[in-house]
Amino acid sequence: MHINNNPLLIADAKPSEVMSAWIHHDASLTDKLSALKGQVDLEVICQEWVRPSHWDRAYLQVPNQSIFQREILMRSQGHAYWYARSLIPEQCYQQNPAFFKRLETESIRNLIFGNPAVERRSMYYYPVDPQCLEYYWVKKHLQHIKGPFWVRFAEFSLADQTSFYLIEILFPSLESLS
Repeated sequence: MHINNNPLLIADAKPSEVMSAWIHHDASLTDKLSALKGQVDLEVICQEWVRPSHWDRAYLQVPNQSIFQREILMRSQGHAYWYARSLIPEQCYQQNPAFFKRLETESIRNLIFGNPAVERRSMYYYPVDPQCLEYYWVKKHLQHIKGPFWVRFAEFSLADQTSFYLIEILFPSLESLS
């Protein structure tokens, strides 16, 4: 399964220089935030098996199988900096259940960075506003936050066999960090 990178994911907008540095950061965003702000807090919003949504089927091209979905908010010193959604199709999860079971107690950062079995296959970025479904993933949990937001949408492979996905929606509050 690969990301459907149709024209809906292509935008003419350009991020600011500060936001671009966050978008194109190759290492852990959590580590970068921690280096700048000190203490970081990962809040797990939900972690459950779900049926694929229209968005999942359209962009991830997953068959009609369950998806393990994890949603988090990353905060530091009371400020929210991003929302992330991990999507792991059942076929991928079943390839190595012990690996993904670690998400019960660990960040996805611990699974993907420095792990030779995990490779980032692709990454796209694009802005979202009230015309985009991704915008409402955030607004469901943080009604007061103002957009537009920038999305990092990455596909990872596990042992070069199956794919899982990480969608990070970056908030304008990152603009104040350098």
